[in-house]
Amino acid sequence: MTKSEKMKKIIIKLWQEPPILNVGKKGVNQSFIDEFKKQIKIKKVIKVKILKSALDNEKKEKIISDISSQGNAKCLEVRGNQAIFSKK
Repeated sequence: MTKSEKMKKIIIKLWQEPPILNVGKKGVNQSFIDEFKKQIKIKKVIKVKILKSALDNEKKEKIISDISSQGNAKCLEVRGNQAIFSKK
């Protein structure tokens, strides 16, 4: 099994599980980034949900971009208001 096939299986499994972190009305702040880095270090691939209250202030694409850049992660897939990130 190649690395990409393993990653596809992990992504499919993650979509069926609840998100690890939620982005709320405070948005992507330092405490969120600290927890994100901690979780991604432990799990390597995590799912994040962007709550509607966070979308009042910023666009979804900007939030995902901020998480990727500040959290040193790569966004693998987005569905609705949820995204899957992996360690860079």
